[in-house]
Amino acid sequence: MRPVIDVLRERGAQVRVTARDFAQTVQLCERFGIEHDVIGRHRGGRVAAKAVGLAQRSGALVRWARRNGPFDLALGHGSNDVTVAARLLRIPCSTMFDYEWATVQHTINCRLAQAVVVPDAIPPERLERYGAGRKLRRYPGLKEEYYLGLRARPGGARRAGPRPRPAAGRRAHAAGRVAVPPLRERRLRRRPRAPARHADRRAAAHPRAAQPARRLHRPRARDRRPVAHRLRRSRRQRRAAP
Repeated sequence: MRPVIDVLRERGAQVRVTARDFAQTVQLCERFGIEHDVIGRHRGGRVAAKAVGLAQRSGALVRWARRNGPFDLALGHGSNDVTVAARLLRIPCSTMFDYEWATVQHTINCRLAQAVVVPDAIPPERLERYGAGRKLRRYPGLKEEYYLGLRARPGGARRAGPRPRPAAGRRAHAAGRVAVPPLRERRLRRRPRAPARHADRRAAAHPRAAQPARRLHRPRARDRRPVAHRLRRSRRQRRAAP
């Protein structure tokens, strides 16, 4: 959402950000200096826990919006809570995602939102069952290409080069404490396979490796009879012995 926030603020809009305490969301907001309000937390993977979390966080978002509003638009990336809260507040909402197989999530989001924003790599026919229909808005590439600066931002020019590192990171890199070779160089440093000319040395060190594989012992016809039959016969032979 960082490129979208930048574009909206450049156009003069006032943007308020909420985040759920899950994975590295809060840490990323702090890392990039995005002012945010933490609302809700992760409830686990069970369906019942997800339903409770959806109801509680949606209600918390509605109360937060009424205290800090009014709002003209709600934006969310794969957030059911935002779309439910926007419907309760009766404000337009747009949802975004880049994975089309989250059935329950998209069934809620696509039907409640007024716009569904997805990368053009997702075929539109896969989203018809969720109720996207005419709400679909597709963009070229992937979302990672936008927030990493690899593509032009919506309504803006492509960022020239990567974002500058923090001061501590620059000093550590300049001092040589962070030394990560490029991927191609790391691949070249892998231990090469033993060439074919070393095969004779391995055979000399291990004589059995040079011998051809022997055929497995095939039992004779009389030995292939059932084990119980052979045991009974051996008992009879012992009894007949003087």
